[in-house]
Order: sequence, then structure tokens, then C-alpha cells
Amino acid sequence: MLVIVGKASPNDERGDVEYYLREFRRKLTEKDRIVYAWSFNPDEAAIKKIRETLDNGEQTFLYLPETAGYSYLRMRIVDFSHYRGSDGAPCPVKWQDYCIEGLKYDENRQPRRDFGPRRPIHLWFLIGAIEDLTQPVKLLDTFKPVFVDKYREWRQNFFAFLRD
Repeated sequence: MLVIVGKASPNDERGDVEYYLREFRRKLTEKDRIVYAWSFNPDEAAIKKIRETLDNGEQTFLYLPETAGYSYLRMRIVDFSHYRGSDGAPCPVKWQDYCIEGLKYDENRQPRRDFGPRRPIHLWFLIGAIEDLTQPVKLLDTFKPVFVDKYREWRQNFFAFLRD
């Protein structure tokens, strides 16, 4: 199992680890899939690792951490799209039906975000499930880093790549 950990933008008003979590859950119920977007632009080794893992049918999850490195929620990745360019890219056309309104691009090729700064989107994940974990997972105690030189921990602007 490949575990990708990244810091989401929380919705402090509702106490959600991810700003759009309710919209994602609603869309997942309606459409059976959602599209999740991140501005993080990983290097080619990381992109290759995600692609190989998915192509081999191995389970791949996004974990969204809360305080002290614990996660109560994970999203199962079905597929992804990556765009290297500095201006990012809108949601892939084939996934438009799974994209919530708040993540679609406007006429000026800017993400429509109603919170925080607008950053170009480099990674679009097609998500097949959102799982609430019955027991919180202490991520760095449970999983081991995939890469030795980077992507070992996460912050607001970058990922960790971990393995069970």
C-alpha cells in the first residue's frame, strides 16, 4: 500500500480536516467518484511511483493529517493527472462530472477557491472512496518513508510518500 500524506486546508468553522469535505462526500454519494486537487508539484520520481503503484493494482491512499501527525480520514486514489507547468491545469475534461464547483477553474484559468490564496493545481486525484478511520493512525509510527532524501514528512506545501 502506498500512502501519500499532505496537509489539506481545514474548514475551521465546521471542524473539518479538509475545507470541501462535505461537498466531496455529497458528490461521492451522487457520482461514485470525486476529484481532489493539490497545488503540490512533485518531481518525476514521485509521479512515477504513484503511476507504478496504481498500474500494479496496489491500494493507494491520500491521508489527511490532523494534530500531532494523526489521521482520522483517508481517500482511496483510483487515478491521477499531473501537470508540470507553472500555471497548473484545470480538472481533466474526462473527470469534470466528478469535480466540485469550488475546484473548477474560472475564465482566467484560476482555480475558484473561496478560501485562502489561489494556487495553480498540479495534481488531480480521482478518488473512489472517503474512509473515516475507526482508530486514528499515527502516520510516521505506522508507515515508513518511500524515498530516503525527500518526501519523508509533510507540511502545508508538500507531501510525504510512505509505505506500510
